[in-house]
Amino acid sequence: MNTSVEIVRGVYERLERGDIQGVLAHFGDECEVEFLGPKSIPFAGKYVGARGMGEALQKFTGTCEIIEFSPDEFHADGDHVTVLGHEHCRCKATGREWRTRLVEVFAVRKGKIRSFVCMYDTARVAAAYSQHATEA
Repeated sequence: MNTSVEIVRGVYERLERGDIQGVLAHFGDECEVEFLGPKSIPFAGKYVGARGMGEALQKFTGTCEIIEFSPDEFHADGDHVTVLGHEHCRCKATGREWRTRLVEVFAVRKGKIRSFVCMYDTARVAAAYSQHATEA
């Protein structure tokens, strides 16, 4: 049986390979998914299950170009895994880039992800999506 951290590491490995179906297979049907941020960030919001996570990822990849994305540290405490990482992306609509650190928190039970929260510099990302933003 895989540990919680092995399951989460597997998600990032599949994401790096572009295996979105493999990523989504790790999310439970009732999983609570949340990407923090205002409505001006297309992928920000709350979603449910693998389908919701797929919708969020589609909004993310559909509106920005990923220049660099990496999990840097994995910290496990029982069923909870916190991942510290970073990303550098470019908004397709504005051409503006952002760099932000990431804190992603997973709860894993019985081999499935039951909750996921992604935290990042929401002001910097919102500025990149804004048609009237100044460089953040």
